[in-house]
Amino acid sequence: MKTKHSKWFSMLLILVLGVGLAATSISQAASISARVRILEAKVYHNSKEIRKIKRSQQAQEVKLKRGLKDLEDFKEQVVQMIAESQKKKKHKHDDWPYKEYAYP
Repeated sequence: MKTKHSKWFSMLLILVLGVGLAATSISQAASISARVRILEAKVYHNSKEIRKIKRSQQAQEVKLKRGLKDLEDFKEQVVQMIAESQKKKKHKHDDWPYKEYAYP
């Protein structure tokens, strides 16, 4: 009779260990799945932030380029005004009746 009970006991023990291992692997798989979902959510959130920052940088770059262009245009206008004022100064001296003599 001991052999029958030990046989049933060993079968029951194998069955319990099998169920326990199956439950453990299922819980590990669920844990891995939960971790993957958490990581996917973090990646999605970070990619959204990166896109937002990229758009912001592009807008700032456009503003910077526009500002630099305005500055260059202003610089050209100043150079033209200086050139015109120098031409006018030359013409004023050409109109003097006494070109040979001028006050020091």
